[in-house]
Amino acid sequence: MADSKALINLGDFAKPVNTLITKISDAIGVLYEPTRMVRKAKAEMSIEELKVINELKIDDIKKRAIIRLLNDETKKQENIENIINKAIPLIKESAEADRLENDWLSSFFEKSKIISNEDMQIVWSKILAEETNNNGSFSKMTLKIVSELEKEDAEAFTKLCSFCFYIGDPTVVIFDVNESIYKKFGITFELLKHFDTLGLISFESVSGYIRQNLPSKYIVQYFSKRIAFDQSDESNELQIGSVIFTKAGQELFRISGAQESNEICEYSINKWKETCNDVKEI
Repeated sequence: MADSKALINLGDFAKPVNTLITKISDAIGVLYEPTRMVRKAKAEMSIEELKVINELKIDDIKKRAIIRLLNDETKKQENIENIINKAIPLIKESAEADRLENDWLSSFFEKSKIISNEDMQIVWSKILAEETNNNGSFSKMTLKIVSELEKEDAEAFTKLCSFCFYIGDPTVVIFDVNESIYKKFGITFELLKHFDTLGLISFESVSGYIRQNLPSKYIVQYFSKRIAFDQSDESNELQIGSVIFTKAGQELFRISGAQESNEICEYSINKWKETCNDVKEI
């Protein structure tokens, strides 16, 4: 990559982005600036640069260590800049980037700098942009969980989020994971246990969960669809299945990119009709 593309030109971006880059430099300054310099010095290790290292009056193992360090730090810097560059188009002009906490940014880049997979870099860039746009959107615990996700985990979580309804809060609705609709979307018992272990959801396969103290009439939102409930003659409870989001799961739902499904909506309405007298899409 040419040197002109190696460094981020602050003059090209709106004020919130300038502020974000400054905050990043403040938060990880010692880590950020030297690795930028390393990248500029190295790009791809040239014959001349290798010659300089080889002429150092140190033993071979130390020379190899220097080369390895340069390679490692350059790759981390590339990852950092890729994530920042992917986040920039997602930052709103109304963002208050100056409210970003240095501790949060340090934690973010400490975990994301080793991420080379482009799809996972997109996930991290969405987190950075959303935190810049809406300070407090993601906890450091959520960052820790994301750092443990594989690409396949992120893809499966997006599919799970297609079963999410707004019942006050984002609510995953999984009635019986053994039914065919869940298998069609790749949702299995093993996957739910895995997500439970990761800390994205709480999975209770036996007793399930119930939303209580609902009004007699209320609306449940499913992406663009609205579902009306009238439980005037019933207890104000609603079966919501065997899964609930953890705090981290709720935070990540917002950037999941999940899509609505007519099949999921229709299936869920029919399941609710088994226990609720008046349920209909409006």
